[in-house]
Amino acid sequence: MHCPKCRQPNYRPDAPCPYCGFETDPVRLEELTHIRWLLRELESWHRLDISAPLLKRLQSSYAARQRALEIELDLRRPPFTAEEAATAWPRLFRDNVLLEYLDSKRSYLNPIAVRPLQEALRARRDDLLDGLAGYLAPAPP
Repeated sequence: MHCPKCRQPNYRPDAPCPYCGFETDPVRLEELTHIRWLLRELESWHRLDISAPLLKRLQSSYAARQRALEIELDLRRPPFTAEEAATAWPRLFRDNVLLEYLDSKRSYLNPIAVRPLQEALRARRDDLLDGLAGYLAPAPP
């Protein structure tokens, strides 16, 4: 099994991860594994004789439980407070502008040198987007 936190192999739910030290409740982790499996399975259920609204309700219900479990297990950050969201939006806008600029100057930049910066910016952008879920974006500056 791969560690849910760092994705390294050889993770055992009953012991801390040898790479990042992640440890959690094995019962909750097993529930999360089952929910992730079920959500992947639901994608193929559209071929069955199941109504689309029912499938959407099932997907949203299990996706909400997946998010809650990931927050409980410290695999996902909780949503931002209103104050945190207000300060996160400008950072997100700046990161997006910088990523677009780096992409536009791709032919001028050394890809080996710029790749770590792009990866860090994308990871931070994903983290910000995760925390900003449910907040409406203000107009960009």
